[in-house]
Amino acid sequence: METGVTPGDAHPTAWLAVSDTGAGIPADVLPKLSEPFFTTKPGHLGLGLAISRDIAAKHQGLLSLSNRPGGGAKAVLELPATGPEPA
Repeated sequence: METGVTPGDAHPTAWLAVSDTGAGIPADVLPKLSEPFFTTKPGHLGLGLAISRDIAAKHQGLLSLSNRPGGGAKAVLELPATGPEPA
């Protein structure tokens, strides 16, 4: 897991990245992951990622999923960094 704050002129961004070293996300599945009711698991609803992306968007953020170049997958949550400036 990685975390950080990317400074910006007016809008710094806080981010959290989680990655694994598995097989990654199949190329044909990757663009469909945020679609409501899309799932690769029998008996599941396929709403988890759609709801998570919606929550991030309602906070002016972004949730993205990608494959890592060396293998595995990576999820990154980016949100506007607000609050007091670090000392």
